[in-house]
Order: sequence, then structure tokens, then C-alpha cells
Amino acid sequence: MDPKHIRDPGFLERQYICRNTNKYWTNFNIVAKYNQKVDAQLLSRALRKLCLSDLWLVLNFFRKYGDHADDHNLNGVNFEVRPVKQFKFEDVVSFEHIPSFDGTFLEKVNELVCPMNTELPLWRIIVVSTDANEQYICIYFDHSIFDGTAGVHFQRFLIDQLNKIHEGNDTEVVSEEYMFNYVEDIDRIDAIVPSAKENTNSLFQTSIFYRVNEFLKQLWKRVRRYLPFQSKSSTLTFSHNVVTRNMSAKYRTVTIPSSDVGQVLKFCKGNGFTMTPLINVIALKALEGSLFKGLGLHQNRFPSTISCLPINGRKFVNNPSKLGVYVGYDFFQFPSPISNLVTFSQDLYGMLNRTIRSKSCFSLVGMYKHVNIWDTYKSKLGKKDGRATIAISNLGRMEQIPSSGSEDEKFWQIEDIWFSSCMGLVLHSMIYCITCANGNLNLVFGFLPEYELYLDKFVSEFRRILDNEVLSK
Repeated sequence: MDPKHIRDPGFLERQYICRNTNKYWTNFNIVAKYNQKVDAQLLSRALRKLCLSDLWLVLNFFRKYGDHADDHNLNGVNFEVRPVKQFKFEDVVSFEHIPSFDGTFLEKVNELVCPMNTELPLWRIIVVSTDANEQYICIYFDHSIFDGTAGVHFQRFLIDQLNKIHEGNDTEVVSEEYMFNYVEDIDRIDAIVPSAKENTNSLFQTSIFYRVNEFLKQLWKRVRRYLPFQSKSSTLTFSHNVVTRNMSAKYRTVTIPSSDVGQVLKFCKGNGFTMTPLINVIALKALEGSLFKGLGLHQNRFPSTISCLPINGRKFVNNPSKLGVYVGYDFFQFPSPISNLVTFSQDLYGMLNRTIRSKSCFSLVGMYKHVNIWDTYKSKLGKKDGRATIAISNLGRMEQIPSSGSEDEKFWQIEDIWFSSCMGLVLHSMIYCITCANGNLNLVFGFLPEYELYLDKFVSEFRRILDNEVLSK
């Protein structure tokens, strides 16, 4: 293989290598319902063109030397990034029939992995048909070279290829046996292997001051556990069972209609915050009325909570790629109970803005460059603490595919779209959000399996709070 198509992984990519090869995480997925149904022949043709459009889509991570046991001591530097040698349509696309699209399907998808060190790309597609004669295109990804925004762009790129075929702009007949064959296809792409996104900009840089401050914070957390005068009730954060490698989860799907979304946005604007903080605070209050009560916790003894909010960093980067990983995150601790929805949402909005302006949410990710990643993840196993109470990830609005030179809409459009993810070793619960082109807000609620008994109550509490404290105002 040409050396220009091989490189070393970046530090953030090595973090994902650790997660993948140690079974600490499975996938995130973007599920879309198109306005037309696609068959295997058409999808094969569109995917073939897509794979030839960007080398990023045919990469995987391969162990250069050593074995799985050596990865820890080498901190993943024994891997390389390169294109796969070849793969066929049936290697990456499967077809399945289910009764209906719901959380049960997402639970099955959550068990799937795009393995590294394998001659296949780091994405897969499931074409799903339902009893109601609906079709959904589920694409699931490893997180190493895709984030949620990149996953949405993958769906849009696929739609774009379908539209080109429909418009007759793609007249090449695809008769190749393979979706991608390095020897035969690499000259068509004519590119060097894309650089690790964290190495092409300063987004994830960490100053010496930041590193020292983080070290002292972690040291204080360890020391204060042993202080005799500590008030344990005042520092208790939510925890339950110990962390294991069990990656299964339970999901529920909910759609908030566009008319209600408009009312929510008006409520947010009138009170000086955005939708993501509001969803987070409603979720925390819903946890108090469902999970916490179900576990026997009383209101005056509710633990504090930790929210994890991922943040898209593309706006801080010159000429960012639509693919790749540009995500930072930060953690926000709140006391319980949630006494006032508006006040808590305003507080979270202020904290979120500060972490974005300072870029500390990206510096936090940059700390992976200065640790042994394998030690960091292994240290989470067998402990009750270390998980965030909830993550809220909002991919924003999926805009209509624009037409070019015509007032008519494109033949292929995305009518409905959903976003979901594995919770790995780091979350108790999650809400993943994306707004469709028609204005509907699709939410996926996720709980660890041990909380399944309280998941439906949590969803109903969320809706009750939204209806009574937001939509009725």
C-alpha cells in the first residue's frame, strides 16, 4: 500500500481504539426515513459512488505490531490508519423486517459493533422494512472518525448521490464486484489519507495551566473521600450499581410535534435560554419523579446530579470537514430537587456558554493526550462512581435538501430522522435529540438495563413536566 495512504492515529483516535478493542462502547446511529423507498441495486450504486468520493469513508485502524495485551503499554501507538483492501455491498449492508420502528429496534442496533483491525469500513447500513410498509435506513458508526454531525452528513451525502442518479448526472454503470477495491479504485480517489482532525487544528489543545488545574481537581476528589469532617450527604452524587462491560441499554422514542416545538422555542427565547438546557433540566426533574423515587430515594435526600453535554466544535475551526470528530463536552453538577425550571435552565445556559466561550469543553477532551488511555478506561470498571447521571445531545435541525436551479424539491428527501448512541461506561441515562425538516423534534430516551422498570415512568414524567410547565405557559 502506498505510504501516503497510511498514517499514525491521533490521540483522540487512540481513545476510540481503546473503546472499540476493549468492548467499552458499541456505536452511535442515525436512522432516517426517506420519502422514497430504495432497493439494493440503487443503494449499491449510490454507495459505490459515495465510497469513491472520500477516502475517509473507507478507513479502519489496524494493529501494526504486538497484540491486544500490548496495546495498554503502548497506549495505542502500535496502530495505523489506512484504507481497507476491499469490501462488497453485502459486507456493509443488510436488510431486515421488523414490526415497527421503536426503541426495541434501537436496543438491537446498540449491540452491534464495527470492529477495528478488520478489512471493512467503520460504518454499516441496515435497511429496515416494517409491517406498516415503511422503510428506514439505519447507519451505525464507530465514533473514531465520525461524530453525530458527521453521521447526519453521511445520510445527506447518500441522499445527494441518489438525487444525482435520479437526475441523470451519474451515468456510470456500476458493474464492479466490490463497493471498494484499493488496488483498482485508489487512482479514482487520488488522495492522501486524511489527517486526524485533532491534529489539523488547535481545538483540543490544553495549556499547562489547564493540565495542572485538572490534575489538582482529580487529586482533591481522591483526598476528600478520606477526610473525617466531610459531610457525605452534601457531596453525594447519583450512583447505583458498579460499572461493567455490559453495553446493553433500553430505549424509548418520542416525537414532539412541530406546533409544540414552536411553543417550546418561544418559551426558551422569552426566558433567555435555548432548548438544550431546558431539555436537560426537565429530564433531571423527571428523574426525581421516576428513577430516584423508584430506587427509594426521598426528596430531602435526593443526590446531586451530573449532566454531560456534548458540544460541536466545527464553528471554532477554519474550513472544518463535514466528516470527522469535532466534539467536546463538559459536566454540570446540580443539586436536587429541581425547584424552578426557568431558574435552573438559565443557570445551565450561562454555564454552558462560559465553557463554550473558554473552549474548556474541548480542552477536557484534549487531556487524553496526556494520560494512558487504557488505564483511564480500565479504572472505571468495578466502581459505582464515575458515570454522569444523564447526557443530552442535540444535533439541531435537519434542513431540507436544497434544489439546484429549480424551485422544485429534490426527488429524494429525508422525511424523518433519529439519533441514538451507546452509553458505554460513562452514563446512567441519555436523551438524544434531532429536529426534522418538518419541525418535529425526535427524542430517544435511554436507560441502563437495571433501570428499565422506571423508563416509561421517566418518559411520562418528562412529557407531563413539558406540558404543564412549558406548553401551558
